[in-house]
Amino acid sequence: MIESLENKKIKEFIKLKNNKKYRKEQNKFVIEGVRLIFDAIKMGVFVYELFLTEECITKIENSEYNITKLKEYILISEKVAKKMSSVKTPQGAFGVARGFVSFKIEEIKKKDLVLMLVEVKDPGNLGTLLRSAFSFGFLKIILVNCCEIYNEKVIRSSMGAVFGLSYLFVDNFLPTLNFFKLKKIKIFATSLSKTSKNSEFLNGKTGVLILGNEAKGLPEQLILNSDEIIKIKMNKSFESLNVSCAGSILMYEMSKNNPNFV
Repeated sequence: MIESLENKKIKEFIKLKNNKKYRKEQNKFVIEGVRLIFDAIKMGVFVYELFLTEECITKIENSEYNITKLKEYILISEKVAKKMSSVKTPQGAFGVARGFVSFKIEEIKKKDLVLMLVEVKDPGNLGTLLRSAFSFGFLKIILVNCCEIYNEKVIRSSMGAVFGLSYLFVDNFLPTLNFFKLKKIKIFATSLSKTSKNSEFLNGKTGVLILGNEAKGLPEQLILNSDEIIKIKMNKSFESLNVSCAGSILMYEMSKNNPNFV
């Protein structure tokens, strides 16, 4: 059992948890919580190390989320668990996982449902959008200068959906748009413009849905290069919806008539 906070593995975990630059350098991130670790392993995320307390093992041994059956683990003390945790009452389950491998843009087809997020900076919003994306069949995600996907709040608010999606990380959206134009993949951008079509227009459509920054929305250049501009009908006395709420509604519209949608 690891009881010392000076243990090399524990110090490595804490550094990964607290240091974004280090996560990027090592291509690793941390996961906390039985259910999230279970989902990560089941969805094919490679977990280098699993840390569990004795109390946690006792609680999960007869549950469907008994992660001790999925991977060898390292026993840690309650004191060490509290140091590793980001919550007040830790479950006593922690993992170090390998970073996601990006898909290639050439893998996107006309029939796909793709979500492209541009400068979404709030981890809660990003996590919620990923949860909705997984729910509605948007399995390929393009992230343009968004907040870090390995942020613990992103992982928690996605409810594990983050592990079941494929990602493409880009700094400049123009080459991506050019690819969609070349392959005649439909681009749907969001804007409150008077010329925007109502969200019902998306019913059953395939292609790329693009959502922008919480405060600024989408860059004008991106809107001008889209095939259709979409908005959601709502109470005239209210200005706009949170990006995660709006995105979820629009993804739902596109998922209609999708054979994988129940």
